Amino acid sequence: DWTRFALPFFFCAPLTTVFRASATPAGLESFFEGGVCHGSRHRELVQPGDEYVFRYIQPFEPGRFLAVTEDERLSFSFGSMRVDVDFEAIDGGASVVLRQSGIEDKVQSHMNCRFCWLYFMTNLQSVLEHGIDLRDHEHPDRTSTMGVGTRWRCRY
Repeated sequence: DWTRFALPFFFCAPLTTVFRASATPAGLESFFEGGVCHGSRHRELVQPGDEYVFRYIQPFEPGRFLAVTEDERLSFSFGSMRVDVDFEAIDGGASVVLRQSGIEDKVQSHMNCRFCWLYFMTNLQSVLEHGIDLRDHEHPDRTSTMGVGTRWRCRY
């Protein structure tokens, strides 16, 4: 079934810190995408109904936050797809399970979404645990996942 996947992550950071990085405009911009969140102040939690447009290399389709349960769950639309992120405190850190559904039933679409989330969630871990942002802000189109950075081509 290429229309959905689930990815588990563990962060050596307090649950509230991980949740706020995923549920505030300032937090999202620290590891994921620069963007515009309509309805939320920069450091306040997003609310159901808040709309967004994320930007990194190119703008993504607008989306809407569907559900926000502080320190437990965040759900949002991502184009025609849905993303649900569940949070749980474990051993002084945070377990996070990201589920995406409604993906076009093609291997390429599935793998693109999966690899992009792996890239950005790895960046979240790097930012929270080491203070290092892995994105190349001077050359954002040179990242090396399948979908992020598709404009960059080596010319020999």
